[in-house]
Amino acid sequence: MKNEKFTLTLDLLQYGWADIVIADEQEEVKNFASHILYDALAGWIDIAVYLLKGQSCKRTIYLEPEEISIEAAIASDENIELKIGETTFVCPLLRYARQVLKMFDSYLYQYGTAQYEAEWHHAFPAQQIEVLRMLLREQQI
Repeated sequence: MKNEKFTLTLDLLQYGWADIVIADEQEEVKNFASHILYDALAGWIDIAVYLLKGQSCKRTIYLEPEEISIEAAIASDENIELKIGETTFVCPLLRYARQVLKMFDSYLYQYGTAQYEAEWHHAFPAQQIEVLRMLLREQQI
C-alpha cells in the first residue's frame, strides 16, 4: 500500500527539545526528542541516507529518561517500513526522504542555522543534508 499522505514535521525546537510529529492517514506519533547523548534530529537524515543506499538501520531517540527505538527497513521496491516504538508506518522511500529534507529546509528557512544551533545545542547538519540531496537527485535520474 502506497502512503502518499505520510508526513514528518518538526513542530517545535527549543531548549534542547524537539517536537517531531510522524503521521499518515491512520496514525500519528508525537515524540519529544532530547539533544542529550547524540543529535537525534540528524538521525532522521541518517535513516534516509541508509535507506536510499538500500540498507536497513536502527536509531534511538532519547526522551530523558526514556528512549524510543526507530527501525527502518526496505519493505519492497518502493516502500519502507518505519517502526517507531509500537507503531509501524509504511510509505514510499522517496516520500520519507523528501519529508526529512522538507523538515530541515522549512526550519532553516524560518529560523536559520544560528537559532537551530542555539536551541538544539548541535551544529546544523548541512553536510548530511547535502548527501541526502545528492542521493535524491541520483534516484530521479
